[in-house]
Amino acid sequence: HLLRKFIPDSVASYMESVDSDEFANVFYCLSSSPEIIWTTTMRDILQNKVISHIQGFVEELNSNPHATYTFSEMETIEYPGLDEELRCGNYYVRNIIENPEWNIENVEEVLSDALDLVHTVERQDQVVLIRACSVLFKKKRYRRKQTIKNFEGFPLILRLVDLDRNNPDLSQENIELLNVCCELIFFSVWTSDENLTNFLKLKGLSRLCNLLWCCSRNIQSCYSILFFVLKIVCRLLPSPITRDQVALNTDVIRDILSCLIVGQPFEIVSLAMQSLIELSQENRLAEAVFKKGGHYYLLDFVLSYNPSAEQGTEG
Repeated sequence: HLLRKFIPDSVASYMESVDSDEFANVFYCLSSSPEIIWTTTMRDILQNKVISHIQGFVEELNSNPHATYTFSEMETIEYPGLDEELRCGNYYVRNIIENPEWNIENVEEVLSDALDLVHTVERQDQVVLIRACSVLFKKKRYRRKQTIKNFEGFPLILRLVDLDRNNPDLSQENIELLNVCCELIFFSVWTSDENLTNFLKLKGLSRLCNLLWCCSRNIQSCYSILFFVLKIVCRLLPSPITRDQVALNTDVIRDILSCLIVGQPFEIVSLAMQSLIELSQENRLAEAVFKKGGHYYLLDFVLSYNPSAEQGTEG
């Protein structure tokens, strides 16, 4: 296609798939589409390149109205940064994230493409791709269409959140990756019971709770991770599979208790407390909570209670 020398492939393909009015609106940046990235800056690049290419002929016409244009090949126009943009299916990943209200067809296919790309890119791009996956899950959920079931990305995501307990990588770059991974798990297990069951079969609960232990001592940087993980735990605990796993691996309780510390943010303490209440509904798990010293954690809150401080806050 001749125009592919002048405009990006995605823009040329879009032009072929829509009517002239719709393409004109996009070309003049009066509207947008998730399939393309086209800005006023890019349009200016195109315009300036064309003007530069025909400038000699225009100047010749000024002195000779009967001048004849001599064809010369125009170089392919490059748009800075466009080649670095991630693409899944027919869509730019940045568009999916920045415009979650846009309609995306074949959500499952785009999700699968994004997960395949995660294996091949650097960590910074992994963050972007996984964030896009969360947006796709939210789209299906909020539009009330058939949800994404049997999510196939759990093995990959669980590898990414697997931290060395003795020497966890809590660099800012990895914290950002852990955060988007936990957000994706959160939306996936809340989407369907099938996803919840598959996640548990992969022993995802113990991997997540290991995050609680590693991140609870770095609350300022890891707040969102702790929040998502505890929300996921609250979602998982009513499942009999979860309860059986906790009974076999009571270290999960220890990891939850690591968030139940005086001075932690209210939301984190509240979610950890909800998890313990849910566990304590069953005798064998209530006993496990007791053996892990759960009552001492609660006693610490009682002893630290200061009614005068509360009155001062209300005042």
